[in-house]
Amino acid sequence: MYAEQQQSGILAFLEAEFENCLMSGADFYNMNLEQASFSNTNLSGSLFTDSNMSGSRFTNLNLTHSLLGDLRLTGSRMIGCDLSGVDIKHCNTEGLTIDGIPLQELLAAYNKMNA
Repeated sequence: MYAEQQQSGILAFLEAEFENCLMSGADFYNMNLEQASFSNTNLSGSLFTDSNMSGSRFTNLNLTHSLLGDLRLTGSRMIGCDLSGVDIKHCNTEGLTIDGIPLQELLAAYNKMNA
């Protein structure tokens, strides 16, 4: 592993690889993990807050019983997701489409059928 002390007092682990590490309860604060990769990693029960994850990719994840709140998902895409049992509340859904159909049209058709 390569670590270097920067003049600013920051410890840099540039392009380091951490494998088979037990880091339960670790606290990462004010970290730059830009372009980091997490694979085959147990992050269950973790808290991600006040973090910039723009441009990130989340694939093959188990987010069962997770809370996603106060998120900006503008321009994001969900492909091949199991959304069964998902509850969406108090969200700005302007421009949201499901299989190419605007949500407002889907809700209007639903409301018309149930009127």
